[in-house]
Amino acid sequence: MGEFLLCHLVNQRKQRQQRRDIQRRFRKRQKNRVVNLDKETEQLREEIELLKYPKHVIELSIPTNDTVWNVVVEYFRVFRHGLPSITPTSIYDTNSSVQLDFVRTSMTGNFVFNSQLGVNALLQSWSKLTLWFQDVEVTLKGITKCGIRSVDAATETSVTITEKTLRYAFPHMCEGKMSPAVLKLVNQRITMPGVTRFEWDVAFGRVIAVTAQSDMLMPILILLGSLRDVSRMFESSLVSPSFQLRYQNLQ
Repeated sequence: MGEFLLCHLVNQRKQRQQRRDIQRRFRKRQKNRVVNLDKETEQLREEIELLKYPKHVIELSIPTNDTVWNVVVEYFRVFRHGLPSITPTSIYDTNSSVQLDFVRTSMTGNFVFNSQLGVNALLQSWSKLTLWFQDVEVTLKGITKCGIRSVDAATETSVTITEKTLRYAFPHMCEGKMSPAVLKLVNQRITMPGVTRFEWDVAFGRVIAVTAQSDMLMPILILLGSLRDVSRMFESSLVSPSFQLRYQNLQ
């Protein structure tokens, strides 16, 4: 009887200890859960603030129906095939109302294109490149935000090089008889990856600057197969290896 009672007391003590251990673990789990919940709540609060901040900026600084994103998409839509020119000496065709209307309504008065002041620099660049190269086609591949007021547009530009291209964009290569190296380029179509950055003017809700460049160097190198020939080709050209108009070389 005494042994039975002793065992019973020992079992009761074990059970009480087990219950205390269970309660302690439960309280610890509850405490950890509260701590984790507080952390998650704080993190969620911070994320909400981060979401509210750009939304606040966009709502105050950019018109709802004319955001920089919309302007970028529209830019590559209207200039998908460049800007038609009437003659090699004209800046652009004044009948190209779609492009001109877009520029007038989307660019600021102090607009800068590839370090050149004024929308005429943009129009001249598109006009010359469209005239000099055949079947210009620019495709927008993606848009990346790189700041509150600027975005980068990934592009792919395809053009066909003709004898006209060589005469106007690379005139020094056409002095006298064209070399066999130059003739390799005739009627060749090249595709150039590029990036165009758009800077947004918050006050006016318009684009204040555009910087466009595409990698023309690599496709030309592949066609010519010689760095020396590539260097000579771009030495006095009116188009740079980044497919930018060299305004300083224009007559």
